[in-house]
Formats: sequence, structure tokens, C-alpha cells
Amino acid sequence: MAQLIQIGNSHGVRLPKPLIKQAHFQGVELEFHLVDSGILISPKKKARDDWKNLIEESLKLNNHNDCDADWLNMPLNASEHEEL
Repeated sequence: MAQLIQIGNSHGVRLPKPLIKQAHFQGVELEFHLVDSGILISPKKKARDDWKNLIEESLKLNNHNDCDADWLNMPLNASEHEEL
């Protein structure tokens, strides 16, 4: 069972270790969302997280060719691209 505890002038939620492990929260930044029934806690995901892996898997399944490598290897941040 989670507990609300006082931390200075604020409050925190103490979660049991098995729950943290089961939710894969160890060492992960969390997001909090208000929902009708309370608060939803979820891991914060970075934009484009795992896109490269998903694209590579899709290319393998759909007969990837060499021209796909150019855009697949392009940096996600345009300022990192030499030609821009």
C-alpha cells in the first residue's frame, strides 16, 4: 500500500519496492496526471523514443532497400545535419 508522507513543507508518496519494480519505475522520471478517480502516475517518455528501432523492424518486414538508409541514419535534430 502506498503512503502519503510529509517531506519538509511538501508531501510525497511512498511506494512499496515490489510495486516500483513491477511498474518499471526504477531510475525513471515520472509524470503525474489528474484523472477523474485520482492521480495517474506514468513513466515520462521522450519524444521519438524507440522510433529508430520500430522503423528498422518495419524495414526488415517490408523489404528495406539501400535508399532507406539515408533518411534512417539522418539525425533527428536538424541542427545536427551538416547540409542544413
